[in-house]
Amino acid sequence: MGLRLNRKGDEDAKSFRKNLDWPHYFCTGGHHFQALRNSSGNPAALWLVSDQVLPVGGRLARLGSEFFPNGSIPGWMQAASSVAGLQGFWLGGDFVNYGDGAEAASAAPDQILPLVTSQTEVNITNINTGSITVSIRLFGNDGIELASAITRTIAGRGAFQEQVSALLPAVSLSQAGYIRLTSTGAFAATSVVSGFLASPSWAVINGIDASSRATQSRTSSRKLLDQSFTKNPI
Repeated sequence: MGLRLNRKGDEDAKSFRKNLDWPHYFCTGGHHFQALRNSSGNPAALWLVSDQVLPVGGRLARLGSEFFPNGSIPGWMQAASSVAGLQGFWLGGDFVNYGDGAEAASAAPDQILPLVTSQTEVNITNINTGSITVSIRLFGNDGIELASAITRTIAGRGAFQEQVSALLPAVSLSQAGYIRLTSTGAFAATSVVSGFLASPSWAVINGIDASSRATQSRTSSRKLLDQSFTKNPI
């Protein structure tokens, strides 16, 4: 299993993979934690600074600064294994007042970020060696597009990170429902929502493949959540 810090420039088979992508863009000097587990029946070859092996059923948990002690430039993390059967997740925050994380994100060329507020950060990583162009479209809960689509070109192994409020400064995000991302190639995506319902707080939500059955149920759940919060504010 190879760990790489990529810098800017029924359980189904997707849960047990050779490659894992954590698209959240982070600096190794901050509070960022990754954990990996080998669920296969074979040892997984691991190389980082030196060759290592993650044994059958074994687990590896480290801070980003421990995986990459000499890293000083922000980046995103990818794990590549010699066998299928790899699972992993990450946690971030200040580890005192707030924190959240997510499992490794699945790559797809058409994805939904189902929760958008005025404090939503979008992270998109290009898992390919060649560049891709991503279209970013914002919709309200009524399905109406709230602004013209924005496109960004992301270099091979590169990343894009920006607050939605900076990406679409003229849009009232109180009306926002979800973001749809479409691209010329597969990518991994996640969103970090700060201060939702409580402050300080983090809510991390990976992008959902638009062709997945889960997409409709999750966007519907967001509508129900919005309606409940409107009727019963904290």
